[in-house]
Amino acid sequence: MKEQNILFKGTKDGVTVVVNDDTDYELIKKAIDSKVRISKNFFKNGRLFIDFSNTHIDKIVQNKIQEQIFDDFQITMEKVEKTKGRMFTGIYEGKTKFLSGTIRSGQHIEYEGNIVVIGDINAGGQITAEGNIIVLGSLRGVVHAGSSGNTKAVVAAFSLQPTQLRIADVFSRAPDGKAQKPKCPELARVKDGCIVIEPYAPNKFFD
Repeated sequence: MKEQNILFKGTKDGVTVVVNDDTDYELIKKAIDSKVRISKNFFKNGRLFIDFSNTHIDKIVQNKIQEQIFDDFQITMEKVEKTKGRMFTGIYEGKTKFLSGTIRSGQHIEYEGNIVVIGDINAGGQITAEGNIIVLGSLRGVVHAGSSGNTKAVVAAFSLQPTQLRIADVFSRAPDGKAQKPKCPELARVKDGCIVIEPYAPNKFFD
């Protein structure tokens, strides 16, 4: 792992460790350990924060890193909480994160914007976005678009077969039994308080 992927930034409240890489838990811990070990006495007398906002590392692994640093050095690392911006109000606006590859079972990725997956979301995989979720592949996991309350958010996929699909506070589950595989890309949206899934038609949804 490159050294610049772990940055130490001094602030008025203490020191913030910024993690800029989606890498193995052990490698992240080792990089932080080496830096903290050099200045152990300094960190014992100050506040130490850790910022995972530039990564896709799930909360379970984030908590493990914090616990390990405390066990090794008796230093409490406080997690930087991101400030919520304004709610997405449409389907076009906002920042977008592109993810290349398969989202596998057990993975949960959250983002304060739109998410485009260039690949599949397997059963057991989960995506949460404040904006839209677009999957250039098969969607068989759990997705939550418009998580900050935007009922205009949409979910689209080449093959839309989610275990659970949620937009804002409206959700639907996969029907019991074996569902028929979609023959074309589909788009899910909220209509009259319910989620409807329809064949994707650009002129219908995006004009």
